[in-house]
Amino acid sequence: MAISISPSIKPSDRKRWLHRANRVVLAGIVAGILIRVANIPRQEAQILPVTAQVQIGQETISLEVAKTPEQRSRGLMYRTELALDRGMLFLFETTEPLSFWMKNTLIPLNIVFLKDGEVKQIATAVPCYTDPCPVYSSQTPVNQVLELPVGKTRELGIKVGDRMSFQEVSQSNRGKQIAK
Repeated sequence: MAISISPSIKPSDRKRWLHRANRVVLAGIVAGILIRVANIPRQEAQILPVTAQVQIGQETISLEVAKTPEQRSRGLMYRTELALDRGMLFLFETTEPLSFWMKNTLIPLNIVFLKDGEVKQIATAVPCYTDPCPVYSSQTPVNQVLELPVGKTRELGIKVGDRMSFQEVSQSNRGKQIAK
């Protein structure tokens, strides 16, 4: 549908009319976005207690540990931020190729795939808002995955072949190694 303005309208009136028309269109767009956002089911972010840490160079990273299938499947979904000194460690009972996706994960991450504490692969994952979302897979069997804020692996110099030792931080087991 085209809208035309009579050439007999004064330029100042034409400018005012176009300004009003733009405001109406913009208001319609904003209303459409608000309706769409209001219809998105609200999900709560999973926030696990910090129960582990890893020392990388001079920096200590505090870790939430996802141990159960439910915790692992939820991961960092719906989080709007992750402090630069925090991460999430995913522990698996078996060693096999693993895949992660970013569906409903709102923050970019570095995904570090490890086998018994040895870095096997590092991926940079971006948020995904629509299906299908890309999958980030390990090329070799792993049994641990560490998610960190994007850029942290580069900042700390983490590379394939590095070794990490994850320590428990609970009061009764402070300093006990939980995973190589």
